[in-house]
Amino acid sequence: MLDPHQLLELTKNHKETWEKNEIPITQEEKRYYKCSNPDGPVDNSTCPPNDPHCNCPCKELQPRNAFIYSTRELYDLAAYLEDYSYGLGLLWTGPSYLFDLAKAASNELYGDVNSADEVYIVLDSNLEKLNQFPSYQEALEFVQGLEPAEEPTDQQLEDLLQQSKLCDAIESNLGEEYLGCIWDDPDNPASCNCPCIGKEYPKWKEYTSTYSTFWDTPKDTILLRNAQMTLINAQKAQMTIAGDFSLKPGSIIRIKIKDVDLEGNEKNKSASGKWLVDSVSHFIDPQTHVMQVTLTRDSSYVDLEDYSEV
Repeated sequence: MLDPHQLLELTKNHKETWEKNEIPITQEEKRYYKCSNPDGPVDNSTCPPNDPHCNCPCKELQPRNAFIYSTRELYDLAAYLEDYSYGLGLLWTGPSYLFDLAKAASNELYGDVNSADEVYIVLDSNLEKLNQFPSYQEALEFVQGLEPAEEPTDQQLEDLLQQSKLCDAIESNLGEEYLGCIWDDPDNPASCNCPCIGKEYPKWKEYTSTYSTFWDTPKDTILLRNAQMTLINAQKAQMTIAGDFSLKPGSIIRIKIKDVDLEGNEKNKSASGKWLVDSVSHFIDPQTHVMQVTLTRDSSYVDLEDYSEV
């Protein structure tokens, strides 16, 4: 018969292991049945290491280290990053690099850096240009022809987790007494010497639970942050459309609603324009695939001076 103390120790160890792993199988085992397929699971256990999802349908949907930007989107992104870095007092060459990239692409294809015609530029995760095309479809076909991004191994994920930890920085800058553990989240960057809690750890935990994570943050920064997060939800909309796995939360989409009344006048114009994809829910059955998309934005597409005419 087990001693009560021994049983308690076994239970405690089991709980810690479950919390750390979250899923009782490894990344290597998960890939064998990792397909979104309405006909049921697809067995990839016999696939070679260089093509671990060889039996999956619609392999063109597998992620690639390649992203498509139009010149207009690059200009908008560069302008946003320029304002953001200026607000933080940073000197960063990223925005000017994107401006130059967009201008060079327009000049190469159309002989004019200020051409109104769009160029679709394919960049990798390091913002290195892979190619450019006059149409989005050509750019998409190029991306689909690339090799899928390599899926990380369990060891790579563990290494990245350890790199994200703040333990060494906390100990060297603040002291060992600031180390501790979030018991229900041992993989948290601030969980360092579980299950122990240092004397000053509650101070560190309180500091990291706020929006502002710099000691000298101006007091109005938190107010501005809260105002911006409220403003981004000023307008919300939902739509149900055909399924498309390439549309993801965080994407910027442009909607044009062509709706006219009996006299031929355009109406509902205020719903057109750019929207941020907030969430995507997929509904798949053997015959259909649709998705419900939640959209949000912080301003109106229509000029306020013209709003009374809409």
